[in-house]
Amino acid sequence: MFRALSDTTPLHVRSHAPDTCHIAFPSLPSLTAMMRECPGSNAMRMSKAAWFCLLANTVGLGFYLHFISKLWAGMPGDVLYANDGPGAISWGLTAFPFEAACTIINLILLVGAVRRVILDRGWSLMVTWAIVLGAWMVMDLYFASHFV
Repeated sequence: MFRALSDTTPLHVRSHAPDTCHIAFPSLPSLTAMMRECPGSNAMRMSKAAWFCLLANTVGLGFYLHFISKLWAGMPGDVLYANDGPGAISWGLTAFPFEAACTIINLILLVGAVRRVILDRGWSLMVTWAIVLGAWMVMDLYFASHFV
């Protein structure tokens, strides 16, 4: 009852009789051509906000990891102790501002990502934001392993 159509057939399903259904399986070149024809289609590219999210978080995560690793590098057993006053002050003055700035940026981008999904402008920012959030979570787990 199902019959595959060629690349030239439109993607929508046409039924000539109640008991038949035609399913189109277009090739990748025809799919990309159809996406280019759709006005405002952003399925194949990342938005500027997604690139900003990646850039800001890559820089922030890099600086945060650099400064936080300098704190436990000289400690015995490569562990930062919670009751170490100078270590906590150093963390607050060096690493914490990068974490706070990226948190604020990510909260603002989360609002934008949800708006983009609701307005049906694409998922690129939401997916990028989720990947960045995962990177921060992995980094926090790594930091927790060096903090007692």
